[in-house]
Amino acid sequence: MASLSDPRTYAFMFNQLLVNLAGYGLQWYLPTVTYELGFAALPRNQLLNIPPAAASVIAIIIAGNLLTRAYVTRPAFTQPIMAGMVVMFILFFTIDSRGGIYAACVLGTMFYSVYFIPFWAWRSSSLTGMTGTAFTLAFQSCVGQVGGVIGPQLFREQFAKDGYKTSFGICAAAVIVGWYVISIIRDCRISTDCWQGFQPLDLVADKEHRMGCASHPKAEDEVGEGWGGVW
Repeated sequence: MASLSDPRTYAFMFNQLLVNLAGYGLQWYLPTVTYELGFAALPRNQLLNIPPAAASVIAIIIAGNLLTRAYVTRPAFTQPIMAGMVVMFILFFTIDSRGGIYAACVLGTMFYSVYFIPFWAWRSSSLTGMTGTAFTLAFQSCVGQVGGVIGPQLFREQFAKDGYKTSFGICAAAVIVGWYVISIIRDCRISTDCWQGFQPLDLVADKEHRMGCASHPKAEDEVGEGWGGVW
């Protein structure tokens, strides 16, 4: 199938796997992490899960609103979110302040949750054909969810003694690699014709910028051409 020969399938998939590895690890073990860090005892520490969830909901609403207004392209929208995730995971193993670590928990969860709003908007717009789209999304999500299985395994009891710094270090490395992968897709136009290589973004910037801006008068006419409106 064409999807299996498309480099973007594997690039998006690898990015999703790595981001899920870090995000699922943080979300799954957030109650344990807050308890081990000594913020509060059970069951009061469960209240500390509310701010990350609330921040995520607010960020998702804001991100959805900004995407509909098309101030920036979808790939560009992912960049500050990835940067925020990297900073938060680095803070986890570089600071010792309980308040600072908890703030990083809140913001890290928020960045992870909101990331997939522009990610899936970008990914879905790059697909064409009903069968190809269904297969690609299923295949990518299936493999990408492996990160959600691996992530929680990083937060083992033996890492609790150092405040899970080792676990967060691995998560930070995964996010950095994922950011690099998604940046390649953003900065280079990968040919869909059997791995024929890369074309500089500036050769197609104007056209692909229009495809990412729903308000542009030519956007609808050009969706489906080339990259299928990934911008």
